[in-house]
Amino acid sequence: MKPEICAIFAIGPDNVIGIEDKMPWHSKKDFYHYKQVTKGYPCIFGDRTFFGLPKYPLTDRLNIVVKLDIPGASVIQTSQKDKAGKVEYTGGFIEIPSIETAINFVSNYSKIFICGGRSVYKYCLENKLIDTIYLTKVESEDLSEKIAQDPDKYIRFPIDIEKYVKGWNCDDIFYDPAILPQEDSDIMVKFLKYTK
Repeated sequence: MKPEICAIFAIGPDNVIGIEDKMPWHSKKDFYHYKQVTKGYPCIFGDRTFFGLPKYPLTDRLNIVVKLDIPGASVIQTSQKDKAGKVEYTGGFIEIPSIETAINFVSNYSKIFICGGRSVYKYCLENKLIDTIYLTKVESEDLSEKIAQDPDKYIRFPIDIEKYVKGWNCDDIFYDPAILPQEDSDIMVKFLKYTK
C-alpha cells in the first residue's frame, strides 16, 4: 500500500518561512504541534534545513537528509531494520541522494513527512508528490513590522499555497488549550490540514 506523503510547514506574514536558513519566529505551540503530527514517522529534509535545526536529529522519528546538490551520494546507514524489514530510528540520520529514493526507502510506513526547506517543498509540490499538507499559519505584529523594514532578508514559500490547495478539503486542527504551551511573544498560530 502506498504511504500518505505529507508536507508540513509554517507560513508567516507576507508568505515568509525563514531567514538565513532559520525560523524567523519561535512558537512553542507550533513546536508542540509539529512533534505530535510527525512523531513515529520518517521526516525528509534538505541538508541546509536539517543542519539548521536548533537540535538534530529529531527524536522518535527517522531522519532522512536529501543532498540534492550531490548526485549519486551514497546512502549512509545510521539506522537498522527490524525483523519485519521496517527501518527503525537509532539516533542518527540517513543521507540519500534524491527525494524519490528517500520516499521509496521508507515506503513501508503509512505516512512520510516532507519537512523542507524551500527547494524540497517546491520540488515535491510541483511534481504532485504530496497527498496531505499540514500548514501552520503564523501571525505576529512584531514580525510583520520586521519584514516590512527589511523584506529582502526573508525567505518566502516558493508557491502560492492558497492557489495550490484550491479544491482540497481543509480542516482546522484543535488542541486542548490546557495542554498547549504558552507563547513568550505576540505570536498567534492556526493549524490547518489540507487533503486532496
